[in-house]
Amino acid sequence: MGKARRAPRRKESPLVNACLEVLKLRGIAATRHQCGHIYMAGRHINMGESGWPDIIGCLPDGRFLGIECKVGDGKLSGAQRQRGADIAASRGVWAVVRSVADLTDLLDGRT
Repeated sequence: MGKARRAPRRKESPLVNACLEVLKLRGIAATRHQCGHIYMAGRHINMGESGWPDIIGCLPDGRFLGIECKVGDGKLSGAQRQRGADIAASRGVWAVVRSVADLTDLLDGRT
């Protein structure tokens, strides 16, 4: 068996972790949703569907929560834009956050 190549550490990881901590402190059920791909034994293996947000959860009122974390000039992929539109069309909450302040503004209804 070939050894799996590990993906480089994402620059969004510290922001994702900080957002998860804020959600936890507020009692909002949420988790990191990782997808992507790996190469193992000469094969490309997909790990989940493209476009899902970095954080998924459930707000206290029952609505789905999807948070895409971006830092710097990070841009959304087409799949991420489409997934966000699908979540919003289903009356879920989807947002792109670039800081913890963006998340707290969203949760406090200031966006």
